[in-house]
Amino acid sequence: MDKEILYTIGEVANLLNVNSSKIRFWLKKFPDYLTCTHTSGGQRRFKYEDLLRLKTILRLTVEEKLTLDGVQKRLLSDRTKRDKLRFMVSTVINDYESGVSTDTMVEKLSKII
Repeated sequence: MDKEILYTIGEVANLLNVNSSKIRFWLKKFPDYLTCTHTSGGQRRFKYEDLLRLKTILRLTVEEKLTLDGVQKRLLSDRTKRDKLRFMVSTVINDYESGVSTDTMVEKLSKII
């Protein structure tokens, strides 16, 4: 089995062209969004998915010029939208498998939206 590649905080900082301290700050500011693992010695290790999330925060702050509070609101809004879409897809699948009519499914979905 292939082992997942883990990046050190220094490697992530170099890839994003930011200081390690900024990454540590973002980890504290966005604990529900950002994660990392720690070695037995306490060093942070980041998965590729963690790197992508850090890139999202960087993009929102630099390109879209959002404040950190604005970034938090955007991330929460995006997560709420994804959760709603998951619920809608699950509802459609369950209704389809149960033989619910299309009109009834549309009616249910219109109440969710």
